[in-house]
Amino acid sequence: MNDSDLLDAPVRLTWDIPDNGRGLTGPELLTVARRIADAQVFYVTLEGTPLAHAAFKDFSGILKASHCKIFVACRGTSKELIRLPQVTDLIDQLLLDLSGYIDSDELDHKSLDKMIGDLRALDVDPTLSLVPLKQNLKYIPEIISYCASRLIPCFRLPNADIGDSFRKYSKVDLPTWEDLLGFRDYWVGQNQLKQQPKLEIHDRFIWEIMTPDIEQSRAAYIGCQAANSLGHIDIFGRIHPCAAWPTVLGSLLQDELFDIWDSPQRLRVRDQIAATPNECSGCDDWSCCFGGCRGLSISLHPDGQGRDLMCKGSR
Repeated sequence: MNDSDLLDAPVRLTWDIPDNGRGLTGPELLTVARRIADAQVFYVTLEGTPLAHAAFKDFSGILKASHCKIFVACRGTSKELIRLPQVTDLIDQLLLDLSGYIDSDELDHKSLDKMIGDLRALDVDPTLSLVPLKQNLKYIPEIISYCASRLIPCFRLPNADIGDSFRKYSKVDLPTWEDLLGFRDYWVGQNQLKQQPKLEIHDRFIWEIMTPDIEQSRAAYIGCQAANSLGHIDIFGRIHPCAAWPTVLGSLLQDELFDIWDSPQRLRVRDQIAATPNECSGCDDWSCCFGGCRGLSISLHPDGQGRDLMCKGSR
């Protein structure tokens, strides 16, 4: 590899890896990992159930040898916990998925306490992670209070994955601007904590509700980074602009990542992002939000002219 093979921007990838029996074979996973490593990707988030895969140590070892940071999703299954002590040196951050700890319309503190205790006994301090969906927005203040009381350092709200083969959310699951109006009122009424965990919030519109006094921290935001500094690999090794954008740019089983990043398909996505959707035309906030999540809006409005579901309209 020479300097001309390097990507033109630091890239963060998400990669869906299910348990054995679905998706790629062990050798195919190693091929994908080598191509990620060859491209010198900075960060990879392994999603799904990667710890439960028998080849976890092998493909993660390839990534780690290239100095790639590895974030790993975990659901807290027995299979994952058995594997974890063998691979903690390969993991930079463990992301505990909270979706399995919301039961009977409440956060299951008892089960969550046990899981965090089990992880800390393995010298792992997890980041809590929850995809913000219509039905779980109301739990966010309680989760933040929980993080503060248990000294959890970070709470993560990633974007919804609707365009992939591993997990799909429909339009019915995704919050709309009406849902955010209710969440804004609830957030103001419930969130009285002075000490909070670090918040990692992907969505622009949720972020501005939860952190209204630190707008300057997002001042460097220059719009949707799909197919630029973001990319997503599905369970078959195909790469997408991001986890919310179903367009296939290429396959890492067939091509190098830097060749895919130099392809017309990838450049067409960036052209789509550069264009202002009709519904955003004339909005005073365009210069700071750039249309919000373009992957979700394009996935749900195939003509590319719709706005983010969480945006009420021109402001």
